[in-house]
Amino acid sequence: MQAWLNLSKAVVWGVSVDTFWLACYNRAMNGYDFDATILKGNTVQRFWWYCSVRFVYIWLLLPEILLANVLFLLRVINKEIYLRMMEFFVVFVPNKRKHAVRFWNKNQKHVKQWYLDAKKENDVVVSASPDFLLEEICSRLQVKCICTKTRPCGLPQTVHCYGAQKVVEYKAHFGNQPLQSYYSDSMSDVPMFQLAQNGYFVRGNEITHIYQNGERLLVASKN
Repeated sequence: MQAWLNLSKAVVWGVSVDTFWLACYNRAMNGYDFDATILKGNTVQRFWWYCSVRFVYIWLLLPEILLANVLFLLRVINKEIYLRMMEFFVVFVPNKRKHAVRFWNKNQKHVKQWYLDAKKENDVVVSASPDFLLEEICSRLQVKCICTKTRPCGLPQTVHCYGAQKVVEYKAHFGNQPLQSYYSDSMSDVPMFQLAQNGYFVRGNEITHIYQNGERLLVASKN
């Protein structure tokens, strides 16, 4: 009966399929950052190494990557510019979607086992990584994906799905649908920790409960 009531509301208000599905089953989602949270390492960095072997001319961009790291460490550039500089090499990678498939054939093994053990069918990944890479692995994991939308050249359409922008993107997809927990390796994700009922900091395979109901816990507890 509750499912039919939710269906009626969905028809009347025209909510998204994802929102309706979650409303029917009345299950709050768990959200996850991807790089260094679910995945060992960073997706774009791993993709750079993958591409550097196959497209040797990409090595010509190494000075730009080194410069980006120096300027970011010196706080000359912000995170958005830094990410764009680090990802510029993808412009020179042909058939990006095809290589994303081949890339994950080799790198899917780096998804952390603790996540595979905890994974649920209504999980949502919210990440700054580009869509042509992240959508492939999320499809394999059978979880939802919110990430940085890119143009055909591989560069972002607008800003990266990073920091407070993650909350904007989450609400654009799911409205006020509750987020039970959010897991991340970075404190740049404090806005997502505060949005979720519970926020968990991930370091390697160690998980620590650091936010609850939007408030920082004075004494963090391990999950």
